[in-house]
Order: sequence, then C-alpha cells, then structure tokens
Amino acid sequence: MNWSDCESRINSIEFYDKTRKINIYISILIIGIGLIGNGLAVFVFAQKKFRLHSSSIYLLCLCFSDGIFLLMHFFEDTLRTYIDVYLNDQTRSIGIECLQFKELSLNNHTNNNSLLRVINITDRFDFSCRFVNYLRYFLRFISAYVILAFTIQRAFAIFFPFFQTKFESNKNSWFVVTIITILGLLINIWVPFLFNPIKDQNDPSVTYCDIKKEYSKAYFFLTIFYIVLTMFIPILLIFICNILIIKYIVKAGKNREKMANLKIIQRKNSTNQQQQLGDKKTLVSRFELSSGQQRSKTSTTSSFKAINQSIKYKPQNLSPKSESQRITKMLLLMSFSYAILNLPYFISWCLFFYQMALRKNYDIVLKYNLFSAINLCELFYILNYGVHFFIYCASGRKFRMQLKHSLKMRKVDRNYFY
Repeated sequence: MNWSDCESRINSIEFYDKTRKINIYISILIIGIGLIGNGLAVFVFAQKKFRLHSSSIYLLCLCFSDGIFLLMHFFEDTLRTYIDVYLNDQTRSIGIECLQFKELSLNNHTNNNSLLRVINITDRFDFSCRFVNYLRYFLRFISAYVILAFTIQRAFAIFFPFFQTKFESNKNSWFVVTIITILGLLINIWVPFLFNPIKDQNDPSVTYCDIKKEYSKAYFFLTIFYIVLTMFIPILLIFICNILIIKYIVKAGKNREKMANLKIIQRKNSTNQQQQLGDKKTLVSRFELSSGQQRSKTSTTSSFKAINQSIKYKPQNLSPKSESQRITKMLLLMSFSYAILNLPYFISWCLFFYQMALRKNYDIVLKYNLFSAINLCELFYILNYGVHFFIYCASGRKFRMQLKHSLKMRKVDRNYFY
C-alpha cells in the first residue's frame, strides 16, 4: 500500500468522523425543536374548533407521528452514535504506511457504565431493540402516506369541486388514516424478527442492537422494497399531484383575470350608455314642465346610483374560498418540503446500495465517503419531521390565532392559580 492510498483512507475516515459529530449535534437540535413544535401543533389541532375540518385530522395525525418518530430516532440513532463517538474507544492504529489499518466499526458497542448507557435502552433490552426499530419504520410509513393522502384529497377537491364535501368529510379522513395505520402495521411486521441484541465478540457481556447475520440478505432486499415504498413512490406521486394543482391554480387565475377584465369592460360600456341616455333625457326635459323636469332628474340620479352600487358591489362571503386557498398553500409547502428534504437521503442510499451491493465495490475510501454523505443527507431527512410546525405558523392564519389564544388562556389560568 503506497502513501497516497493511505492518506486518502485517513482523510475519508476523518471526514466521516466530522460528519458523525455534525449529525449528532444538529440532530439533537432538530429533535428538541421538533418535539416542542409537534407538541404545540397537536395541542392546537386536537381542539374542537379544528377537529371539524378534515384537513386538521390529517395534520393532527401527522404531528403526532412526527413527534414520536423524532423520539424514536433519538434512541435508535442519535444517542447510540453519541455513545459510539465520544464514550467508546475508537482509536485507529494507522501507521505511516497503514500497515496496521483498522476500520471503524459501525456498530454501537457499549463498554463502560454511564447515565447515557442506562438511557440507551435500544442496545440493552431485546424488546426495546425490536420495538424501537419497528416503531421507527412504521412511523416513517405513516408520515409519508398521510402527506400523500392529504395531497391526493386536495387534488380531488380542486379538480372535482362537486364531490368536495364527500372527499373532505371527517368520516372519510378518519377512514383513510385508519387504512394507512393498518397497512403500516402489516407492511412493517418483518422488522421485529430481523433485529435483536447481538453480543460483542471482544466482550460477551456487551450487546448492541443489529440485524441477525443469517437475515442479512433478506434485510437487504426488504430495505430496498421499503425505501421504494416509503420514499420513491410518495415523492413521485406528490410531485405529480402538486404539478397538476399548480397548473390548475395558474390556469384558474388567468381565467379569473380574463373574467374580471370582461366585467370591467362591460361596466364601462353600461356607464357610457347610461350617460348617453341621461344626456338625451336632459335635452327632452327642457321642453317639459317643471314637474316633468323634476321626475326626469330623479330617474337619472337613481339610475346612476344603481350603476355605482353595481360597480362598488363586492361579495362579502369569501371566507370558505379563502380558507380553502390557505389550506392548499399549506399543503403545497408541506408536500414540497417532504419531497425536497427526503430526496437527498434517498439518492445517497441508492448510491450506497448500487456501489456496495450491486457492483460490490468494497473500496474503503468510497465506503466512508458514502457514509459521510448519508450522515449529512440524514439531517435534511430528520428536518422533515420537525419543520411542519413552522409551515403551519407561516401559512395558517387560523392556526396562529388559535395558538396565541391558547397560550394566552394558559398564561391567564396559571396567573390565576398562583
């Protein structure tokens, strides 16, 4: 092994260590903010005022599943990675010629006692090892298909407004959420059977949660199936629905502008005709008696008042339409954020499986570079589960008002008791 190869290996591992540390700290920040945001969103959407709308049912289930997913991700990934990086001994004996090169183990071994190791229930117990991973897979599926169902429901409501009441009924929304939950429970039933605590070869008293070796090939194919099912299909369908919705909105906006211009032209023509009619009547009124002149004046003034009232008239009952537009904007922001934030993580995993599994390219430098890319892309993936609260606040005026009102009421109650 020459020095250039050794140096490239060292650089790839050092970069991998940096990306792991970046992943740890930013993940903790995202999880903390996401748990607070999703908790506040669940508190708002669970109120009776919001439960009357079908869109709030989807958002309530989404916030609840996102919050639990962030908690499971902390136990399954972030905490274990922190222990692996900062508490475990991962020194590498890399000499000048890399004669004693030792790869970094990707498993999260636990060797010493500490509070973090006690909290690390994923590696310590068989049930928690299986249950945490099962919940993590299940909640990924729920979040992806709740957003997809919400997107499809809005697309049907826009393109088929005559059936809007049927698509947007609370009963239909709860039925869709129930079907998604049942499918998620059944599709991910394989996860608990593949994971279990494995004893460390160097220290049999230490265990870490991982895939059984005899199920490694099955896990590979099931993981590909799962990634396609929970990432590729939802992202593709969300992009298609959003493009159709945006195209319809743009076309409807152009049609409204044309209709508004036609109405303005018609009103201008009508006013001109009324003015010409009024001029003729004033000429005729000169040859009439004073009483007849008074009647003609009142008729012309009343006609002008009617025209002005018709021009100034604006329909007042626009709240349902404006509310639907706000929901559509919120949906577009949510669905596009889901697709954009998940896309880098999906691409990085596709590259990893292509290089390591299909091409069987086991080059160490390439492997650690791919793992580094996955660590960085995973931050965008996790951000998807913690950003929805800010989307609700940015696009939902009703959500902001209810949140402020609820927080003020809580503050008043607290001051009253204390």
